[in-house]
Amino acid sequence: KQLCKCPSSGQEDVNKAVQSAREAFKSWSQLSGLERGRLLQKAALKLRERQEEFARMESVDQGKPLWESRFDIETVIDGLEYFAGLAPSITGLSLVFAISRSQ
Repeated sequence: KQLCKCPSSGQEDVNKAVQSAREAFKSWSQLSGLERGRLLQKAALKLRERQEEFARMESVDQGKPLWESRFDIETVIDGLEYFAGLAPSITGLSLVFAISRSQ
């Protein structure tokens, strides 16, 4: 069973992907920790809603037993929820301050 088709990529594709990531970072970096946490929580919820589907795709892709894929997907969801909870408390101010003071 074929899971998907992935086209070959060249240097131009890589450059476009890097530029896209740089553009996305501009808006992401403007979000507060609370907003980032909310987005991570939404991602966890969406993944949980389709957990079985993702577990089945993982089993097909990796050839692992379904129980193991279910465990792996649950672990991803747990990680998203964990970092969603931490995100509001991460401001980066102390790191920025420490770097600017050392230069």
